[in-house]
Amino acid sequence: GFSEYLTEILYRLDPERRVVVGSPTAMRPKTHADEYMLFRLYSALVPQKVRTVEGMTFEEWCRNRDRGPAGEYVLGEGGEPTAWIRIRRDGRVGQFDMLADSESSDVDMIVDHALSVLSRSRSVSCLVSEFQTHQHVLEERGFRRVAEFRCLSKDLLARVHEPQLMPLSA
Repeated sequence: GFSEYLTEILYRLDPERRVVVGSPTAMRPKTHADEYMLFRLYSALVPQKVRTVEGMTFEEWCRNRDRGPAGEYVLGEGGEPTAWIRIRRDGRVGQFDMLADSESSDVDMIVDHALSVLSRSRSVSCLVSEFQTHQHVLEERGFRRVAEFRCLSKDLLARVHEPQLMPLSA
């Protein structure tokens, strides 16, 4: 009864290939005022099939997002953001994921920002959805593909039997 709706790829940074980067200034911490604009970015970049499962409305999207200790940063000033990055640290392990319009944002700078924030982490990984096109930037920074995850969903709709008239044969 489950169906696949998304494939995600886990990239891990090879510690020997780690590059030292400066902290880009164009990324800014996310504020509460950014929430709805980030939902608009999500709606524009994420395929319909994925949005159907993860959140079609702003309220659904807010409820289904990962919460917890994470730093969130936004690229874009004034108008709508073109990228959003979420960074988590747990001891010496760091992880980030991002949603970026690769046509209108500098994905190199976004990855460099994450690496700067996670510079003290021994292990750094990034989870990338299959529909995103910035895997090559991670590979240029020394990341390698280590795992693939299939996200599944199950429809929880119950069939409702409605009474209806049927012809009666004599």
